[in-house]
This record gives sequence, C-alpha cells and structure tokens, in this order.
Amino acid sequence: MDGISLDKASDWLLLVAALVTSMVIFSFLFRILRTVIGSIITLAIVAIVVQFVFGITPAELLNDATRFAQSLWQKFGY
Repeated sequence: MDGISLDKASDWLLLVAALVTSMVIFSFLFRILRTVIGSIITLAIVAIVVQFVFGITPAELLNDATRFAQSLWQKFGY
C-alpha cells in the first residue's frame, strides 16, 4: 500500500512541477511577445509620421538603414 501512495504522490509532484514550469515559460514568452508587439507598433507609428511629415517612404528608410549598417560593417572590418 505504501508503494501505491508513494507513486501517486510522485505523480502529483511531477504534475505540479510540470505546471509550474509551463507557467514560467509561457509568462516569459508572453512578456517577450508584448515587447516585440510594442516595438513593432512604435516603429510603424514612426514610419507613418516620417512619411506624412517629411515625405520619406518606409522603403527609403529601410534602404538608408541598410546602407548605414553596411557602412558600419565595413568600418569595423567585419
């Protein structure tokens, strides 16, 4: 009888540990998702404002950012 109750206790302990682990992982992933979505919304708002205020399209912004990254890449010798 003790072996049966010990097996049930270890099963419950394993279940609780799995639930706690999954809650920690999902909360971490949810926090990352919120940050990514917030960054995407901010970048979209900036792109829209720049387009309306200065007449610069998002494609031009992306092109300039790419050229800037390439110049940094070449400057530091990578």
